[in-house]
Amino acid sequence: MKTFKLALFIAFAVLIKHWVFQPIMITSDSMSNTLQRGDYTLLNQWQKPFLGNTIQVKKNQVLAFHYPLDKGAIKDKIVYIKRCVGLPGDSLIVKNGKIEKNGILKLKFDYIVNDPNHLISKDLLKKTNLDLEAKKLNNLWLLSLDEKQIKMLADIAPSLKPKKISQHKNEFDPSIFPSDTLRKWNRDFFGPVYIPKSGDQIRLDKNQISLYKKIIETYENHTLEVKGSYVLIDGEATETYTFNQNYYFFMGDNRHQSQDSRHWGFVPENHLIATCNRVLFNIDNPSTKRIFKSIE
Repeated sequence: MKTFKLALFIAFAVLIKHWVFQPIMITSDSMSNTLQRGDYTLLNQWQKPFLGNTIQVKKNQVLAFHYPLDKGAIKDKIVYIKRCVGLPGDSLIVKNGKIEKNGILKLKFDYIVNDPNHLISKDLLKKTNLDLEAKKLNNLWLLSLDEKQIKMLADIAPSLKPKKISQHKNEFDPSIFPSDTLRKWNRDFFGPVYIPKSGDQIRLDKNQISLYKKIIETYENHTLEVKGSYVLIDGEATETYTFNQNYYFFMGDNRHQSQDSRHWGFVPENHLIATCNRVLFNIDNPSTKRIFKSIE
């Protein structure tokens, strides 16, 4: 009887994992403070397409998805967790690392803090829940901070004045999508960019090619050539293109410590996995504040 009960419990646990909730551990700081390194978060498995469901994505939701630039079958690609900041059909602009009317208040950015009097220590960072991954060179600290943490530093010592590390408008960064000198974009100033929606049609010219080439060739399986002033898709000249599926734009809340859609572009709908609503616990932090914490 005990063996039967154990087998039944294991079977139930497996069903829960594969059909209801799947735990996944956070291994980076890209979504800090919303998600912290060591958090086990729950994926809502019932949203997966094999159950006949589709994910009804809302702006600013936190989702798991397969990294689109990874090689191989979609189901075998690396899993990322980020915040969806752009939906199909949206036009998006990033200014100073923020998206207008986005509503996300707990964003983090990188700052340099000059500390000649050695007021900051690792113990202080831990006690004040500041960045445990902080780096120090001589008297300078590199910290990822949100507005609340900046105020905490000011309360500790008014002389500590964090200086934000920002790229300038029209500063070209080749590591930023689509790495096109016609678009002088960087991690802090990006766009405007149109996020494709299934059935929408765009005018296809040389200025648009760098933005949507990956979609047309890789995600929607067409050939694309540019011959002189002509654009050829599947060998035929065309001036327009109609998208076959929806696409999304994702960013990490820790803006300067996140590799996201600013670096590799759009996420196809067939790469989405599920939304993330709860942190189960944090394996490195025994605080009850992380136990079954809601993800907002």
